Amino acid sequence: MKILVFVKQVPDTEALVEALDDSSLKVEEKFEMSFFDTLAVEEALRLKEKHGGTVTAVTVGPERAGEVLRTCLALGADSVFRIWDEALAPVVTDVFTDSLSVARVLAAVAKHLGFDLILCGKQALDDDAAAVGVMTAALLEIPFVTAVTSVKAEEGSIRVKQKRDGAEREIKCELPALLSAEKGLNEPRQPQVMKVMKAARAKIDAMDLAALKIQADAIISTVKPVSFTVPDKARSISIIEGEPADAAAELVRRLREERQAL
Repeated sequence: MKILVFVKQVPDTEALVEALDDSSLKVEEKFEMSFFDTLAVEEALRLKEKHGGTVTAVTVGPERAGEVLRTCLALGADSVFRIWDEALAPVVTDVFTDSLSVARVLAAVAKHLGFDLILCGKQALDDDAAAVGVMTAALLEIPFVTAVTSVKAEEGSIRVKQKRDGAEREIKCELPALLSAEKGLNEPRQPQVMKVMKAARAKIDAMDLAALKIQADAIISTVKPVSFTVPDKARSISIIEGEPADAAAELVRRLREERQAL
């Protein structure tokens, strides 16, 4: 089985983000692989170990994004590809990623490399768009199942499970297909020290749009961020006194009248 895994480098969850003005942000130089993508990588490696085949990790990003590919190599990926072109700079930044542009690039990569199965995280932790996976599947015209919590490969098909609101659904689809990983799918392994050291020495070259035989104006969309709004830092806290029934009634009133939450 030939498995592709799409991964993304995102700001560390503890990285500081500062609003420079209403249209730009400054992000601390601390990055990591998006959490849900780590689940996708782990599942790809488990499928390879059980059924054979290869695992290829792909990311779209500047040179620093190669670090997530080194992580994939240390974990056991057979090969990695970093896709980058200066034409992508306006739509792939520290604070903004245009999902459609990236999906068009990844679809081109998938066609170029060939695949039986594609795995990715259900969403990236920086923008929470949850759009690249489904868009890529649509462009490739293959089945897509989101937020899977179980994966079982069968002859020529894949059987997966999803959990929603306490219920569980099982789906079977023909290969090739694209799946996005949900929390609970697996417990990602930690790379061995020797493999980390080997991956650190690996040369990771970038593949540009020309190598994929696609024109920049054919994949770059016109979506761009207009403004950023920083939430208020100060939050008021109030304690509702009184008997439980009276306090509950007052809470409901405040939520309905002051917060319009009900």
